[in-house]
Amino acid sequence: MRDHRVLADRVRVALAGGAAAEARVLVAADGLGSPTRRRAGLERPVRAPERFGVRRHAEVPDAGDAVEVHFGDGVEAYVTPVGPRQVGVAFLFERGAARSFEALLGRFPALAARLDGAAFATPARGAGPLARAARARVADRLVLLGDAAGYLDAVTGEGLSLAFGCAIDLAALLPGALARGATAHDLAAYETAWRRRYGPYARWTRLVLALSRRPGLRRRLIALAAMAPRPFERAVAAAVG
Repeated sequence: MRDHRVLADRVRVALAGGAAAEARVLVAADGLGSPTRRRAGLERPVRAPERFGVRRHAEVPDAGDAVEVHFGDGVEAYVTPVGPRQVGVAFLFERGAARSFEALLGRFPALAARLDGAAFATPARGAGPLARAARARVADRLVLLGDAAGYLDAVTGEGLSLAFGCAIDLAALLPGALARGATAHDLAAYETAWRRRYGPYARWTRLVLALSRRPGLRRRLIALAAMAPRPFERAVAAAVG
């Protein structure tokens, strides 16, 4: 989609190659840097340390069934099974932490040793800055969904579940909003539903980010979790809803 224009009773979308399409409402799920959010004047500046993410997929003898999280100074590493013999290796880091995937991997000697000689199936792909904000999630005949609606950080891995949950909410309320005219006022129920889901995600994400920047507190919390894993699991479940 190259552009969009909101008319009285519809949205006209300009597509690549000169094609066009029309609909009664535009649902923009166009990612962190959402061009639709900017065109609609819904962009809001974010005051937060800039964080970025990068990932590759590595071939390993046994991927296992657990997600690993490794903490470093200004950077975390995530190893996630994506197949019987393949893992995703991702880093989240603050600006200036490193200049390449290899340099980030070198910040975790034990992980680097395990992956020494491993074949990487994909090139390094990155994104960021991660934190994005919108003044609102709705405007006349327009809805922002997923990362385009606002995002803090990937540290808790909840982006997809948050987007799917909001999509379910939107599907339930959209027929009524369309019947009333799909103005920003008619779509306001989506804003309320988004805030209800985003709130727990935001609180949990801010807590984990705070822990990532406080090594001493993080080590104590991990030690407590190891001694009492069940209460810790229940606390995490309650925090993320």
